[in-house]
Amino acid sequence: MTAKKPKGQRWTMALLLLSGLLVITGCTFFFPYWIPTAIVYAPNFGRQAGSFEEANPEQLKAWGIKQQIPISVGPPPAQISAWVMEPPQPARGTVLVLHGIRDSKTSMRGMGQLLANGGYRSVLIDLRGHGLSSGLTYGVVDSQDLVQVLDAIDRQNLLTPSIGVFGCSYGAAAAIQLAARDPRFGRWLPSHP
Repeated sequence: MTAKKPKGQRWTMALLLLSGLLVITGCTFFFPYWIPTAIVYAPNFGRQAGSFEEANPEQLKAWGIKQQIPISVGPPPAQISAWVMEPPQPARGTVLVLHGIRDSKTSMRGMGQLLANGGYRSVLIDLRGHGLSSGLTYGVVDSQDLVQVLDAIDRQNLLTPSIGVFGCSYGAAAAIQLAARDPRFGRWLPSHP
């Protein structure tokens, strides 16, 4: 004869079984819809340029951001948001800092500060459809946008002769495409005999 399980154990087992069924149901019905949607629709899908609230000057100062710059790019038209972090001494170079997919420049402040402390002007970018930037193409025109960002910061005398780009994940893919597209990235390379 088997011993009867206490009432509390039966409820625990029933809750675990129900939880397992909910997880299986969610994986079957929710995830096949959610994953492609999360990839196709950027965090800012459907929001118009100029409808984003930038950080206030006190926040920017606390984060070490010297300047925020809205930059119009396109085609297709979009508004790119950029923050500039300055080094304590004259800049040795300018580095674009790019975030990963479904992220924003806010998460890259630590890297920007690290570069600024090393003597480099850091320009943190919200890629198209992310953070405070509008538009959406998921990589199709990101490198073209970044060329226009470089042109815009050059017009503001913020671009040094030595430039670089740092990106993680999705931002790294955009960085590679940018470096291949824009000849300004080859200026610092030594010539070979």
